[in-house]
Formats: sequence, structure tokens, C-alpha cells
Amino acid sequence: MDIEKISEPVNKVIDFVSDIIKPPVKEIIDTLFTDNVKYWRFKNQIRLLQKAEKYVKAKGINPKKIPIKTLVPLLEYSSLEEENSLKEMWTKLLVNSIDPLNTSLNQNIYIEILKQMSPHDAKILEFINKKVKHSDLNFRINFVSFEIIIKKFEAIPEKECYLILENLARLQLIEPMAPVQSKKSIFPSFSVRMEHSSYRLTHLGNEMIIQTS
Repeated sequence: MDIEKISEPVNKVIDFVSDIIKPPVKEIIDTLFTDNVKYWRFKNQIRLLQKAEKYVKAKGINPKKIPIKTLVPLLEYSSLEEENSLKEMWTKLLVNSIDPLNTSLNQNIYIEILKQMSPHDAKILEFINKKVKHSDLNFRINFVSFEIIIKKFEAIPEKECYLILENLARLQLIEPMAPVQSKKSIFPSFSVRMEHSSYRLTHLGNEMIIQTS
């Protein structure tokens, strides 16, 4: 067998992997090509557990036991996360799951939701949360307009921002009010649905914020 013929396509694959994943590239490539992905994920799980332990001690929490069917998927999904903001949410979700004062009966709901969220999803959800809770009124009464959201997140393309809101609505974290069609829109096909729509936090969205904060 010609070793050079084998090594050439392998090197090309490694170059491609380097292009599509963020640092630490070498560590990830090593795990991918030595069938040692579990080790890389295990290290992430250890980091999460260590951070959670610090939070627990700092808050003086006497942790309660949680079901294996809750702990295992939480650790599994969080171990694949690369973004620090979402890693923090996973950590807080674990801490709240083991807090005996937490009255939530099914943490698996939040695990399934969080695994489907991007950093932008989380930021926009948090922004809506803050906006609807700016007064003493029930947060369900207040809406945030699409215009305000895209102004705040101007670095995100308008169409992409709309799709993020659609995903948050799909996850039932927010819900839109009836949109008003705009005469001007960068994306005409989206004008009826997107322009000047307003969104409010759902009860599930509110609880999601609580469980990951």
C-alpha cells in the first residue's frame, strides 16, 4: 500500500476540517482522527462540572440529587458547545437543576430547548426579556417591535434577525402579535410577516431565562 497516496487525501481532509472549525483546531483534529472525541467532550464536561461546583459553593447550595435522564443529556449536549455565552447557560442550568429551592419539575424541557439555540438566539431572547420587564406591569402585556430589535442588533442582517425570531417562536420562547404590512422592505417576500411585527415573552420563555440565569 502506497503510504504517500493515503496521506495526501488525509492531509486535504485535515485542511478542510481546519477551515470549518474554530480553534483549538489541532486538539479537535487530533480527537477526530484518533477516534477520541469522547475525551475532548469529557474535558468539556469536567470544566462545566467544576464551574457548577464553584457556583454551588458560592451560593451555599446544598445540591439535591437529579435523575440520570436529566444529568446525562445535559452533560452530553453541553460538551459539544464552543461558545462561552452558551457554556455559561449550560452551567447555570445545571446549577438550577440541583438547587433544592428550584420548583421546576422538568428540567429536560430546558435542555432540549438550549441545545437548539445559537448565541444570537440567546442574546435576542435576553434583550426581549429585559425590554418587556422594564416596568412593574405583567411582562405578558409588553411587546418589543421588530424595528427596535434590528436597531439593537444592527450587526445581524435583517433577514437573519427575522429567522432568529422565528426560531425563538418555534421553540415557544416568544410569540408575535399580528404584524402590520410595511410599504418599504428590503425583503418584499417577508414584508407581511416581518416588518413592524412585535414580540412578547411566553411563560416558557420567562422560565427559560430563569433556569439559565
